[in-house]
Amino acid sequence: MSKQAPGIQPCREKRDLLHEDGVHLLEIDLLRRGERPLNYPTLPRQAHYFVMLQRGERYRTEVWAMTVRDKLPIVPVPLKSPDPDVRLDIGATLSEVYARSRYDLSVRYGNNPPPPTFSEEGLQWLRGILKEKALL
Repeated sequence: MSKQAPGIQPCREKRDLLHEDGVHLLEIDLLRRGERPLNYPTLPRQAHYFVMLQRGERYRTEVWAMTVRDKLPIVPVPLKSPDPDVRLDIGATLSEVYARSRYDLSVRYGNNPPPPTFSEEGLQWLRGILKEKALL
């Protein structure tokens, strides 16, 4: 058995309790390192990020997998029955939060990308994006 990160087990236990109580849970996993909150052997290994939706009344998880180059998805957000799901554009939402919070004033990308490292091709792509947005 591998050693788990200190906070991961309480997170998983909380998820299980919420699910047992019939709560819908939408998780956006933008981790670049460490142990994922949801870790199944069938998750695509080439994906960098995941969005996972557990509906309270079902015992299955909907998963959206993406690489750093992919556009973040628009996902359903379940409401209380009988109301239909609403759509959440994760990319647009994160862009709005980034802009409103002025993270561009405190996040310093420089020449040192966050770990884990990207391939050389990935680094070139990342530098192009950062230059385009005047962040490098």
